[in-house]
Amino acid sequence: MSTAYQIVHEEEIEHKNEYYELHLIKNSQQQRIFFSTNQENLEQTARQIIDDMGIQVEKWHIIPHSKH
Repeated sequence: MSTAYQIVHEEEIEHKNEYYELHLIKNSQQQRIFFSTNQENLEQTARQIIDDMGIQVEKWHIIPHSKH
């Protein structure tokens, strides 16, 4: 499967007009992954990131960020 997203490192965020934050929770531990995508289905993209990285999570949600 081709990659429908690009991981955005925190130091690159200021150069992005739009990006998403994937907030992951497992055993009260939190992790954030920033990414950009042209895909309309963000939930499917988030699941692909989780699968590609082999991350086991209990909960996750997506937070959109954009410059105004």
